[in-house]
Amino acid sequence: MSDLVLTEEQELLRSTAADFVKAQGNPERRRAVIMGLMCDRRLNFAALARDHGIGFAMDCLRQCIGLQDLEEDGLVHLTTEGLEVTALGVPLLRVIAQRFDPLAA
Repeated sequence: MSDLVLTEEQELLRSTAADFVKAQGNPERRRAVIMGLMCDRRLNFAALARDHGIGFAMDCLRQCIGLQDLEEDGLVHLTTEGLEVTALGVPLLRVIAQRFDPLAA
């Protein structure tokens, strides 16, 4: 049996896919965030840290800080404890949750 040799394009695709998977971390963690937003309409940073580790909670916090445009529009409210979707933001829950889904980008 001969050795498999990848073309430059195939090698690039393989390394890009591996980098993408590594950057996204555990999909169960992302699922927890998206489900929290969609079902509870809020995220609690302390609960995320308890359930998934402080590093993951800090990653979520950094992403939440990137939601300033949604906060300015009155769709979410960011506090030191977490993120809450406002009544104005409820019809746009999917749009808000997409900010935490790397596959939606």
